[in-house]
Amino acid sequence: MDLSERKRWNENHKKLTQMILDPAKHQSAVDLFLQQHCLLHSSRMSHSPIATLEDELVKDLQEEKFRQYPVKAPDTENSIIWHMWHMWHITRIEDMTMSVLVNNDVQVLHSGQWNKKLHIDDVHSGNEMPEAEIANLSGTLDIGTGETKRLRD
Repeated sequence: MDLSERKRWNENHKKLTQMILDPAKHQSAVDLFLQQHCLLHSSRMSHSPIATLEDELVKDLQEEKFRQYPVKAPDTENSIIWHMWHMWHITRIEDMTMSVLVNNDVQVLHSGQWNKKLHIDDVHSGNEMPEAEIANLSGTLDIGTGETKRLRD
């Protein structure tokens, strides 16, 4: 996402903030929200024709640094992959509540066997993960680079 695209993203976010308050603009707000949301995740996942914020975040980032635990930075005790996993926490809560409580259906995590695809042993929401689980997750989560098995061995 280049500078002009980032500016457009920011402008659209401001528009969304105003639109969301107007019931007459509900569908337009939903459409804009989904467009904005796409640009937060990898272009491969969101099918975005432009580089997304996630694409920029991980561009040229070596997997070793991505998995390093703990990251040598102030105010953090976790790996970059763990911080991205924290987004997983939000997704898990959404999957649990919307799939089970609202839709009375199987969670997407289970129906799509995402825990197996990602090499995740723990299928909980990630609340208060002990340090050992964070370290294990940082070393084993499959992030699609083909290097996971080598790093685990």
